[in-house]
Amino acid sequence: MFKESSEQVKILGLYDIDPAEWNSLLNSKNAFVFNTLEWTNVWNLSYEDAHPLFLVTKINGFQSAIPFIEIKKFGFKSYYSMPYSDYGAILLNSQLSSSCNLQSAFAKLAHGNWGMLSFSDFHEEAKGLESLGFKKLDSVTHILSLAKDSQALWNQSISSTRRQFVRQSQQKDVKISLVESESQVRECYKMLEDTAKRHNKKASRFPLKFYLNIFNIMGKFLRWTIAIQDNQPIANIINFIYKDTITYWDGGSYTHALQYRPNDALIWDAIKWGCNNNYKYYDLRGSPTPGLAKFKQEWGAKEKHYPFYYKKSPLFKTLKTLTR
Repeated sequence: MFKESSEQVKILGLYDIDPAEWNSLLNSKNAFVFNTLEWTNVWNLSYEDAHPLFLVTKINGFQSAIPFIEIKKFGFKSYYSMPYSDYGAILLNSQLSSSCNLQSAFAKLAHGNWGMLSFSDFHEEAKGLESLGFKKLDSVTHILSLAKDSQALWNQSISSTRRQFVRQSQQKDVKISLVESESQVRECYKMLEDTAKRHNKKASRFPLKFYLNIFNIMGKFLRWTIAIQDNQPIANIINFIYKDTITYWDGGSYTHALQYRPNDALIWDAIKWGCNNNYKYYDLRGSPTPGLAKFKQEWGAKEKHYPFYYKKSPLFKTLKTLTR
């Protein structure tokens, strides 16, 4: 929720942030792993033209903040809620009752040659954005509620199809282990490229450098696993772990190895690990295709809808149309 206030809204870069002050905001119930400075550093070290920014209100320490990524396109600066048009949040210091002045915050960004502003409002607290000329779209993720006993989930929530495929992976002796070296990261990236090709995409969403930075920076927030069959790596998934939630972020597999059902083995391994380590939720993220949505629902995940807001400058829209 946004309120008018007398607080001054400031735009800070990564190196303007005091880690201790920022970490105080991470106590907010709204905070995601994507709001950590570790994740911000992944972006900062991976791209020359992507800059993390923080809209903050500050009186004797941070009171509220909205993290963004600034990216230059067509000579314009575009702003996407962290972690890049996905899972944005308004962070409030849990010790204070302050909140962010919406109009002042976005006015800070919308100066000069700006092209696009966007904000994914996962917790549905940015009600005032439509009054500022933002358009609203519906976004969806799939969240599985974990149990203390993974066997209970196996029996009650997971479909017979997924159970069958997990058993097939076990019969094919698919083993799961942690990714522990940069050479394994490079192998995982080849799987991501193969997956992109299988889905008629030119390349993985992010460059290899981005994944290497995830491996080297995310540390305690990362659980990156790889599926092995006959001593050969065949699939992998990247999960982030934060507070009470495991969040699926990316994954890939070799096409020739799909017969061994490695993706099912990896998801089931993550579910069991989450249950055994007292996590409450496994967020399997959104699904661009009905088939992928069905895959996640067959694990027992339920849809959660949340709004995505965006606003484009008229000139930016014209230039984007001309470059298509």
